[in-house]
Amino acid sequence: MVLVEDIYRATAGFPGDERFGLTAQLRRASVSIPSNIGEGKRRGRDGVFVHHLAIALGSQGEVEVQLEIARRLGYLSEKDHAALARRAEEVGRMLNGHAVTPLLRLTTSTCGTGLRWSSPRLITTSPSKSRITTP
Repeated sequence: MVLVEDIYRATAGFPGDERFGLTAQLRRASVSIPSNIGEGKRRGRDGVFVHHLAIALGSQGEVEVQLEIARRLGYLSEKDHAALARRAEEVGRMLNGHAVTPLLRLTTSTCGTGLRWSSPRLITTSPSKSRITTP
C-alpha cells in the first residue's frame, strides 16, 4: 500500500495533460498490485491465489516501466525515481517470495492439463509414463 501512496503523491505533480495518460496508468497499475493480492487471497484456493499473484507481479512490472518513462520525460527527478523504483523492486521481490509457497502446495491438482507442480520441477504426467523436467 505504501507504493500506491507514494505513486499518488508523485503523480500529483505530473503535467495536467497527463491526467488521463501516464498519471492514470501509473495509479491504476499500482492499485492493481494490492487489489489482486487481496482478491486472490480472499478466494481461498492456492491455484487462484498464485494466479492473482502473477497478475500483481505483471502490474508491478508495469509500474517499473512507467516510472522509467516518467523519469525520461522529466516528470520525476532522479532522486524521486530512484526511491519509487526501489520500492517497486521491493514489492516485486515480496511477490516472487509469496508466489513460491502456494505454488509448492499445488502437487496434486492437474486441472485436466496433464501438468502438476512439484518443488522445484515441473512434472509432466501421461498415462504411459511420467518425466520430470526443469522449467
